[in-house]
Amino acid sequence: MDLSLSSPGFAVLAVCVDKGERKPIILEKSHVKTNPKQSHGARIADIADEIARLLTIYLPQHLVREKGFSRFPAVTQTLFKVVGISDYMAYIHADATVAEISPTSVKKTVAGSGKASKQDVQDAVIRILQIEQTDYFANDDESDAAAVGIAYLLGKGLITE
Repeated sequence: MDLSLSSPGFAVLAVCVDKGERKPIILEKSHVKTNPKQSHGARIADIADEIARLLTIYLPQHLVREKGFSRFPAVTQTLFKVVGISDYMAYIHADATVAEISPTSVKKTVAGSGKASKQDVQDAVIRILQIEQTDYFANDDESDAAAVGIAYLLGKGLITE
């Protein structure tokens, strides 16, 4: 998960074993574009609905999100609302906790540099997932969510690149 109040991104990955190699494949990617004119509660409800839908369909064994941060307290408080609902949805739909990975760790693991650009991360995700369509992701939120999942799977030794 790549969480935000405005457009959180989600990616569901699986591990495919082929000739002894464990490769990630993407089962679904999505994002929720919330309406900034709505209350935080309404926007969080939309996000919760998407998380619940994905958890109910895929029953994931691992849940991971990019660790949120901001220099601005109000933004951090808003992000923590979304983080809280993701924890709650994970608990009620999967009885699971959510692991977190810092943005720098995601970038370094997936793209080779902790200072990689959004485009560098997306290019690395497309390469790792062997996606031939360069416009596969609707936005950075979806590709960032996939990057978070890949970084987690690589870090846990669940896939080989």
